[in-house]
Amino acid sequence: MIQIKYHRFVLLFTILVGLSLVLSACARGDAYPGAIAYQKVLNTDSQIFVMDPAGAVKTRVSTEGGWNFMPSWSADGETLAYYYFNPGTQMTLVYAVDVTQPELLPEMLTDRATFDTEFGPLKWSPTGEAILYYTLDSLANADIYKVNVVNGTASDIFEDAIYHDFTPDWSPDGSQFVFASNRPDKEIPIFDLYIADENGENLVQLTDNNNDGWVDTLPAWSPDGATIAFWRFNYIEGEDFEGGPEGVWILDLESQEESLLYEAEIPSGENPPVWSPDGKYLAFLEDINAEHTLRVIESASGELVDLSVVAGDKRAISWSPDSQALVFSNYSDPDAQMFILDIQSGELTEVLEADTGATIGDPHWGGN
Repeated sequence: MIQIKYHRFVLLFTILVGLSLVLSACARGDAYPGAIAYQKVLNTDSQIFVMDPAGAVKTRVSTEGGWNFMPSWSADGETLAYYYFNPGTQMTLVYAVDVTQPELLPEMLTDRATFDTEFGPLKWSPTGEAILYYTLDSLANADIYKVNVVNGTASDIFEDAIYHDFTPDWSPDGSQFVFASNRPDKEIPIFDLYIADENGENLVQLTDNNNDGWVDTLPAWSPDGATIAFWRFNYIEGEDFEGGPEGVWILDLESQEESLLYEAEIPSGENPPVWSPDGKYLAFLEDINAEHTLRVIESASGELVDLSVVAGDKRAISWSPDSQALVFSNYSDPDAQMFILDIQSGELTEVLEADTGATIGDPHWGGN
């Protein structure tokens, strides 16, 4: 079963300045727009911070003691959502903070707390009215939930589902979402891609592996709505089936044709490919000698972009709002760092290094 695990770590930061300083710093002529949210962790506590792309101004936006993780920007760049695990209750909630307000006051976003142990990224709808996410319980059962941002309710989008449904991603207009599922046989761990309306209705199967050993997972809908990128891997290692090889694939929604974009084994961190906002590039991680290596590919030509990237294990990728650069976390024992890579020039800039005994991760680039 595919799983994405959150990290339980701890915080050493204090609030330095208001987030308004972060956004104003970006407006003063820094190279890139927006702001980068990330998690800073130390021992038994973690907090969410936001910094300008130059790494000069860092602001803590979470307030609860415990584990705050996986920050996610709304499409308009005004709200930041994240998970909060309460060590006392052993339950997890979704919080949100409006960064346009003078005082940063995180509020509980949902009325649903859960004992689930593993969580997928929070996926804001393009309209900002809903969030999709998935969880896995202690028995590795996966379910997709939808948060109504307006009234703060969260519900299982497929009521009484007996299948493993996970890794949802919105269509650009917010009317549908794509996800991976082991339907129609809950006993067989062979996954295909499906599309559903925003409320989980009008289910359509996109790929059909016919139980032949291939697993289609981690879909990412292109910004123009025409294609879906996804990972395909062989569930039975060493076997050779028709329909491969393993790697990043593209599904054309109009023609229903599937084509290989890049041959590679799925990375152990199980990160989906990430489209640049303009749709020109896909960034993803490839396993090379037990480390995640950053790859960027031109979506139209399938050509790899020639990058010179620092050595180390990459864990998360996020594009700048203008598609000119991407941020990634990098781990090279004992160092934890964050870098910005300019796609056109190839320039690599270290924007953040963890304090001794701490680490950093989960970068998400957004904001205004």
